[in-house]
Amino acid sequence: MSTVEILTIFAIFVGPITAVVLTRFMDHRRERRQRKIDVLRTLMKTRRDRLSYDHVGALNLVELEFYGVATIKTTYRNYIEHLGESPPPIGKDKTFFDTRADRFADLLKAIGDHLGFRFDKADLERLGYFPLGWEQNQLLAQANAQLVNEVLRGTRPLPITPLNQAINSPFPPPPDPSPLQPDDYPSDN
Repeated sequence: MSTVEILTIFAIFVGPITAVVLTRFMDHRRERRQRKIDVLRTLMKTRRDRLSYDHVGALNLVELEFYGVATIKTTYRNYIEHLGESPPPIGKDKTFFDTRADRFADLLKAIGDHLGFRFDKADLERLGYFPLGWEQNQLLAQANAQLVNEVLRGTRPLPITPLNQAINSPFPPPPDPSPLQPDDYPSDN
């Protein structure tokens, strides 16, 4: 066999195998980048709703998806450590929550820089939409859950009061619940 024939046979076998290996490698890189972008998208989407399950889930994936990226590891650790700290009393907590927001913006910026997005840190801290009605609903749900929990634990009584009569009700008002006084009894005279 000549050298050309040997090279042809070699190319027939190695060419498709190389193509498959390269394709798999490129697919793996594309999937890995997409997972990283998904984490960033979720964190951006929920940056004003940091108690949402999606936000916490994406935050917990940062360590895995950005494994080995030193800048992200550092900013992630700084943010997570701050999340673990107890906030100071109400009224003295502005600096504490400003620091928390700053560290979160650092994390978003580091992830964005790694993925080729150039974000302005001030915009990351300032922008983002979360309707006031959603916040009020969350606060109300938390307050209601706390009250129900206290009732179920037996630390808060469940008050039962009569329902106020509607003003234009076709029904007569309920009888007065106060007991009769001695002067209210009819006399025999």
